[in-house]
Amino acid sequence: MAKKNLIYISASIVLLIFLQSCENRSAKQFLDTIDQQERVASDMLIGEKGSESQKLEHMINNNFDSALLVNGKQQIEFDSIISRIQSLPAEDLKRGPALQKASIQYYTALKDLYGYAKEEIEQQTILLKARGDEQVKAQDRLMDLTRNKQALFQSVYQADSVFAEAKNQFVAQYKLAP
Repeated sequence: MAKKNLIYISASIVLLIFLQSCENRSAKQFLDTIDQQERVASDMLIGEKGSESQKLEHMINNNFDSALLVNGKQQIEFDSIISRIQSLPAEDLKRGPALQKASIQYYTALKDLYGYAKEEIEQQTILLKARGDEQVKAQDRLMDLTRNKQALFQSVYQADSVFAEAKNQFVAQYKLAP
């Protein structure tokens, strides 16, 4: 009888270890995908050949139509990042849904911030062609856009803070390397 109990206990322990191992593997894959999307966004926004760099180059050269095209491409890139994160299976992971939600909110805030450039570029186009009072109005509108952009930055800062905290909690939950 004691031998049977020992076998059941041993089997239970092996099963628990196996299940824990599977859960940690799933958590690691989940985190790796989140990290991969961070690298994609980073390359896009601060990479030397990233779309943000291309957009700024077009704006410097007053090539606003090309800058708008690149801005549209960025929006598609953000949609791809967000979609990839939304497709991750998070519900079976402790703190997975929280990390997923926080990362989606962060990339949505970044998308809104960088998408706002469309209005600024369009206003630059108007300003370039405007004269007299029309030019003054266009400059005022551009200043308004710049002031409004501050609220978008605040949203990004807040979403980044929530995202970082959710990621730290997820890493701690599964004892993963940050």
